[in-house]
Amino acid sequence: MKRNLILLIMALVALNWAANAQLTSHTLGFCDGQVKTSATDGFSISDADQDVSAAIFIPASTAKVYAGCEIAQINAGLASTLNVETLAVWIRTSLDGEDLVSASLSKTTEPAIQKGWNTFSLPTPYIIPADTEGFYIGLTFHQKGNSVGLSVVQGLPFVDNSLWVKLGNDAEWTDRSEEGVLPIEAMVTGENLPKVNLALTGLHVQPSVSVSNGEISGSLTVTNRAEAVSGFDIVCSIDNREDIQTKHIDITLDYKESKEIPFSFVFEGLTEGEHVFNVLLAGINEGEDVNIDDNMMSATFSAVSLFYPRNVVVEEFTTEMCVNCPRVAGYMHEMLETAGADGRVIAICHHSGFGTDWLTIPADVTYLGLYGNVSPFAPAIFVDRFTADYLPGYNNDSSVMLPESAEELAQAVNTRKEVPAYIYLDLEVELTDGNAHVKVTGERATEIFTNNQPRIVVGLLEDNIPALHQAGVEEGETYIQQHVNRVYNSIWGEYLDFDDNTYSYECDLEVKSGYVKENLSVVAYIWDYDPADADKCEIANANVIYYPDMTDNTSAVDFINADAEGQTSYFSIDGLPLTAPAKKGITIVRKADGTTSKIIR
Repeated sequence: MKRNLILLIMALVALNWAANAQLTSHTLGFCDGQVKTSATDGFSISDADQDVSAAIFIPASTAKVYAGCEIAQINAGLASTLNVETLAVWIRTSLDGEDLVSASLSKTTEPAIQKGWNTFSLPTPYIIPADTEGFYIGLTFHQKGNSVGLSVVQGLPFVDNSLWVKLGNDAEWTDRSEEGVLPIEAMVTGENLPKVNLALTGLHVQPSVSVSNGEISGSLTVTNRAEAVSGFDIVCSIDNREDIQTKHIDITLDYKESKEIPFSFVFEGLTEGEHVFNVLLAGINEGEDVNIDDNMMSATFSAVSLFYPRNVVVEEFTTEMCVNCPRVAGYMHEMLETAGADGRVIAICHHSGFGTDWLTIPADVTYLGLYGNVSPFAPAIFVDRFTADYLPGYNNDSSVMLPESAEELAQAVNTRKEVPAYIYLDLEVELTDGNAHVKVTGERATEIFTNNQPRIVVGLLEDNIPALHQAGVEEGETYIQQHVNRVYNSIWGEYLDFDDNTYSYECDLEVKSGYVKENLSVVAYIWDYDPADADKCEIANANVIYYPDMTDNTSAVDFINADAEGQTSYFSIDGLPLTAPAKKGITIVRKADGTTSKIIR
């Protein structure tokens, strides 16, 4: 890989170190202007009369771009000023070295320290030397008691040396860059600010590629750290192969602007196994980049001979008691219109997480175990019961998340769809009076694709069920429940046996009186159930069949549909069928057209 990157670098002309710029200042830092104004677990101490310090390191490759320029201002963020007496900023060549320059504020200075951003004017500017080996930009605050003053911005792309921390007078400096970014920025001014300086700040490559077509898709994120540019080249290679491919991108990027750019390249002759995909930014329309060290990234992928498209299961935990659930249900419906437009997204709703309601079945409550170490809540979303850093609200404790928009949910689902599956499912369903006979067949591409013996779950879902009393809905508005669980073959599924790499599984699901057969679907998924660890319950693949594709052998006047005169069904508040309205309590009435009402006695 290194030899190939050297070849790419040698293909570029000499760097222009002294290009004039139109901008009056540049920002050195990794936080993208963000600051967190709340505590971050693991980044505070309760002891009194202690110094807490944090820093970022600006490497020589970046610092040399600004040789001769000066830093006269540093901005630093605080999460809280409680028990913080003073806040100082500094520049050092080593973490425990002498301050090259520094400035401080307190609660009594003008301006005084404050929660959020604090601006420091250095008494003597720091002139960046031409022979710099890099330097640290840091902060130190003194706390007189328990404090959560250290601000750590999370959710940004990982950057080396973006968070060094020293929690206490006698503590050691620790690199915690994988946990976040320190909100500190130095303002650089001078006559020789670089004119062209792009940085490759993110690279995503699909994890598996078919050796038959060699098509590699993904996206890269480019950030502009100087004057506006109008286009550049993406130069790509695989491992140490010399068949380098280049694609020119015409796109405008202003100073500090970042854009994600999708790509697709075809490399023939891939062999099975792990490979390295290399990317270099070059050929910038406005001239040569002054810092090529941040123009390169690599990512690994696997080339495989056989895999199958993935259908993604998106599970929503919701109840009619939950005022926020309609909002996230709206995200689900929007996502299904975009990410699910190809039919590869399967929605399932569990009526639990925030109490229960009349649509709750035992499985919905049992599935709260999927939250792992996180306390159950609703609304909540699972994507294939899989934990990954691309999922919104990702943490190390659970695969559950709470998306903030339909776009955020769609992004997670689309990214998951890129992960190939190593098993597929074909479904056949025959409806008879009161029963759905399900047959699932398929094959696997590899002998072992899960950590545990795989299980298969088959479930019956129903759409278009009018809600009885959905919270969070305006008075007079009709709310319709979708993708509702009705019955399962087994809550945690049944073990799946293989004949070599093929399998066949059959089961019967009860279709109760009152279900509208045109609204039914059957979903099946194969997964890796681990009762001891919710993070090891990934769904390997799934499929769904809707009523129009089922075989309907129900009687001419069956219990699923009403007769011509209009059949009415009655249910208890728990969803159990009744022969007539209850003499006391609440009875749910369902008419032939699927509408519902309730009788209270």
